[in-house]
Amino acid sequence: MNKALVAAAIVGSLLVMPSVASADCGTSPGQICQGTNLAGQNLSGQNLAGSIFQNANLSGANLANANLQGAVFEGSNLSGATLTGANLAGATFDAGTSLNGANATSSQAQGAVMVGDLTNSNWSSANLQGAILYGANLSGVTFSGANETGCIGCG
Repeated sequence: MNKALVAAAIVGSLLVMPSVASADCGTSPGQICQGTNLAGQNLSGQNLAGSIFQNANLSGANLANANLQGAVFEGSNLSGATLTGANLAGATFDAGTSLNGANATSSQAQGAVMVGDLTNSNWSSANLQGAILYGANLSGVTFSGANETGCIGCG
């Protein structure tokens, strides 16, 4: 059992999950990473499916080919991050999350919800089928060759 993942305490109908220490974030799926600084880290190929990143700094991080399926990003900074070939299917990036200048070429982002800052990000050849970008800042975004079938708010 991963000591960093502590059993959830149930208080009434409220599920309380402890956050994971910075040193333990970015290594396995289903983690809650609050205020974690992973700026510039090499997380390529990591399985981080279902993880929750709250106010995390992943600016300049290498997340190429990482599995971020169903991950949630709240108020997080992914500016300049490399997400090429990453599995972002069903991931959520809230209005406070920045993907400014991120490279998500050839990523799999079907069904993802991205309503934050996507300024100058690159989604060339990405699968954005069924994604929701409504309300996102799309200034300077590249969608060249992307599958935008059913995408709400795509370029």
